[in-house]
Amino acid sequence: MMFEALAIPAHLAARPASFASLMDLYECNYIAMRRLCPVLPHVTQEHCVSRVERSSPLHFNMLERGPYTSTLKLSQYISETGRTPSLPIRVYHDARQAEVLLSGIYHEGLANDMHSRRSRRRLDICWQANLFLNDWLEYCLAQGHRF
Repeated sequence: MMFEALAIPAHLAARPASFASLMDLYECNYIAMRRLCPVLPHVTQEHCVSRVERSSPLHFNMLERGPYTSTLKLSQYISETGRTPSLPIRVYHDARQAEVLLSGIYHEGLANDMHSRRSRRRLDICWQANLFLNDWLEYCLAQGHRF
């Protein structure tokens, strides 16, 4: 299956208004992940490296695989900025969503309790991490990376 480029809709580019908008972002992340690695969930190697001219190598590590989910880690040393993004990502193949895994951040209760400050803060943290993932995936795709 081939996925077309998917820009984040304008209503999602700003701070999220709801748990539903976070789920929409997870869907955008899934589409970008499948463009980067079209063979998900059938990756057979534990570690892959994508190398393209004029870009830093992109590392893909499969941490866990199951029939409905895969947990992986993407990392890359970006020489222009001196930064090394390295994110654990869970891909939900059945729901067609991908999210950054954040320690201590759980989505449980977010949908039911969006008005409390604590839930709002958790939503903001999840949003920021997953928006970063989406931007990074689009950057990697634009550089020509594929697995």
